[in-house]
Amino acid sequence: MAAPSAPIIGLNGKAYYNSGTYGSPTWVLTSNVGDISVTDEMNTSSINVRSQGGIEVVVAGTRKWSAEFSMVYDPGDSAQTALRTAYGARTKQDFLLLDQAQGTTGSAGIRCLGLVTKFARQEKMTEAMMVDVKIEPTYDNTNTPLSAYTAS
Repeated sequence: MAAPSAPIIGLNGKAYYNSGTYGSPTWVLTSNVGDISVTDEMNTSSINVRSQGGIEVVVAGTRKWSAEFSMVYDPGDSAQTALRTAYGARTKQDFLLLDQAQGTTGSAGIRCLGLVTKFARQEKMTEAMMVDVKIEPTYDNTNTPLSAYTAS
């Protein structure tokens, strides 16, 4: 029996955006990121047929994936500028969300070619200004919009 592995805490997770091309990525760490919430849900289709004994059954459909995170509002932060620019221009951006640093062998996560679909500034009176960001996969006729990633 294999020994249990140690838990990886969220603090060790990393978020990157690609400043290069899809084929030759240059991953830039976005260190101004707080909590990251990744949603990965399977849509289903119901089937009601007599052969299932009167039980409504489902089959797998499409997946709905998104990542949301917050950043301290900082107009001089290059990652925030890149995200704001992608949002305003409605252009796709390549993202990498990993459980540890990208250069670490075995680090794993998701690569998403997506759109920034939310870039909302929060101005609470008793807290630092924050920006809430949401990323969702987008259509691309050449590259896969969502793929598993493992560093080697």
